[in-house]
Amino acid sequence: MAKFPEELTEICKDPETIKALVTLDEDGNPHVVVKNSLSILDDGAIAYLELIDTCHTQKNMLRSYNFKKPVAINITNLKRNISYQIKGHPLKSIDDGPIWEQYLDQIWSIMPDVDPAWVWLIEADDVINENCEVRKKEEDERLYPRASFWHRYLGERLPKK
Repeated sequence: MAKFPEELTEICKDPETIKALVTLDEDGNPHVVVKNSLSILDDGAIAYLELIDTCHTQKNMLRSYNFKKPVAINITNLKRNISYQIKGHPLKSIDDGPIWEQYLDQIWSIMPDVDPAWVWLIEADDVINENCEVRKKEEDERLYPRASFWHRYLGERLPKK
C-alpha cells in the first residue's frame, strides 16, 4: 500500500478540497465524478460513500473490483496549491460496521432521506505529487541529460543549472 504525504492527508480533510474519482466503463472509457465524501482512513485505505446503487460509478467500481481494473483519484486544493493523483484499485465495499456508521451519520446530517448503497475502500498503489513546481523539476531532471547530449552534439551550450 502506498504511503500518503502529510500535506495530502491534511487537504483531504479540508471541505474546499476537490476530490475526483475516475473509473472505467465496460469499454474502457473514463468516467469522472466528484466525491466529497472521499477520505483517507487511519489504516491507509481511501474510502468514499456511494449514494446510488445503480449509478455508473457503482457499476464501474464493481467491474474494477471483479476484474482487477485500476481507478484513479485526484485531490486538489487550489488555495494551498496542492494537487495529488492516486492510482489504485478497489479493496472491498462495506455496508455495516464503524466506518459505515460514520459515513451514514455524516450523510444523514446533510441529506436525511437518502438511502446510500455502501462505502467503497480503495487501496493506493501509487501517489503522485501533481504540483506544477514539483512536476517541472522532475521533468527537468528527466530530460536534462538528453537535452545536454543534443546541445553538445549541435555545438551549443546549455545554461547552467
